[in-house]
Amino acid sequence: MVTQEVLIKLFRGILNINVWGKQAEIASFQQNNRRIRKRIEGLEQMIRLIMIKIHRVPESEQRMDTNNIVIKFAKEKLGNNISKTVIILSNRISRPHADKPRAIIVDFINHNLKTSLITNDKTLKTTPLSINQGMTKYRSKLVSVPGVLQRNSKLKQTWTRDGMRYIKLNDDSIITINT
Repeated sequence: MVTQEVLIKLFRGILNINVWGKQAEIASFQQNNRRIRKRIEGLEQMIRLIMIKIHRVPESEQRMDTNNIVIKFAKEKLGNNISKTVIILSNRISRPHADKPRAIIVDFINHNLKTSLITNDKTLKTTPLSINQGMTKYRSKLVSVPGVLQRNSKLKQTWTRDGMRYIKLNDDSIITINT
């Protein structure tokens, strides 16, 4: 005769087997999910290799064509003459704020043009304007940490080129971080 105690032990044994089997399956799914997310983020960053973000360009009451703003910015602030034909797409991103203008993201037809604009960003040091590479949120956060250290004089210089972060230490040695 099977007692209630024996049945309870039997059911607990079956439940434990099912739970342990499912935990291994869940862990496998989680590992796959992390791998897929990393791959998607990498592909998204590859798309952004020909993009730049321009920060703190004032917004006017009239909705001015962002392509014209980018062309004017490149010529007057960076010394590069570009035309509308080299811009695939440009637009302001994020929601409007009363205290600061929205950034402009620009997608160019080729990588060399983007690189030539980024290398001229030193001319913006004396202005409130800034230009940087279009990066995913994950990579933007990742590369912001050395920038904070630089502002606190822990590092000599930091810069980003094509998704790679370069850090110049106080002893002038350079470290490359593949983001």
